[in-house]
Amino acid sequence: MSTPTIVCKSISKVFGSGPHEVTPLKDVSFTAHEGELVLLMGPSGSGKTTLISIIGGLLNQTTGSCNVLGQDINQLPEQQKTVFRGQNIGFMFQSFNLVPTLNAIENVAISLLVAEVKRKDALEQAAHFLANLDLDQQRYETPQNLSGGEQQRIALARACLHKPKIILCDEPTSFLDHARGIQVMQLLQNYKKSSGATLIIVSHDPRIIPFADRILELDDGMLKPENK
Repeated sequence: MSTPTIVCKSISKVFGSGPHEVTPLKDVSFTAHEGELVLLMGPSGSGKTTLISIIGGLLNQTTGSCNVLGQDINQLPEQQKTVFRGQNIGFMFQSFNLVPTLNAIENVAISLLVAEVKRKDALEQAAHFLANLDLDQQRYETPQNLSGGEQQRIALARACLHKPKIILCDEPTSFLDHARGIQVMQLLQNYKKSSGATLIIVSHDPRIIPFADRILELDDGMLKPENK
């Protein structure tokens, strides 16, 4: 059995209080391993994005524990948590979160530049990744001049470039046509196989199902029993 990289135990999350209280996660437990692609499915509002935000240290759980690469991530001081995320976790947000004043190649390279990789080396690596995603011609365009699908692939390149041990993706194929969606999933699968990284993907897209090693379903904040 491969090494566990993510261990969630009895995670619940509560927002608000009293009549305004909302509980998007209720006693969720699961484990993900090295080299595993876990597809997290469920209806809108079922808690999927909340769960990966907790795994990535962007939100703190209300109860339970979230152990990531041997660290109880949400017990780390904020500065240490930021460094840990930068070194170990790649994020692909549904809203992309590209920097509007940077062009495509700079947006991709930013994870390496933050890690103090030389600018020339960072840009060369970013250019190579963009070429693999058929975005060589768009490397100097800013986000406002790119389509949603192009922005989505740039966000993917940024998530992978610094070779994180965990990648968290929120709807990575939602803006892509069939061929581009398969291309992105093949790239993620190849990255997983070559690096041993753990991928957690939130999606409604049935194209992702054949790439998944395991499928978890959330409904009303609770994890359904896995099919054996």
